[in-house]
Amino acid sequence: YVVDVPEGAALTRFDLDSLDDTADLDLIVYQLDAEGTPIAVWSSATGAADERVDLAAPEAGQYLVLADVYS
Repeated sequence: YVVDVPEGAALTRFDLDSLDDTADLDLIVYQLDAEGTPIAVWSSATGAADERVDLAAPEAGQYLVLADVYS
């Protein structure tokens, strides 16, 4: 999913809440430049099904959010 983060956001939170708590999912967030190329990355990759990435005072712009089935 591509998410637009507005100017002046104090916090942006990306949550992955799985219906199957036995799954092992990972959450990856890329900041995109004007051409859509990733320029920064954050991830949450625990052994759990639910993951979270918090960005404090993120730059305004587009972010690509991916969920990955690890196992």
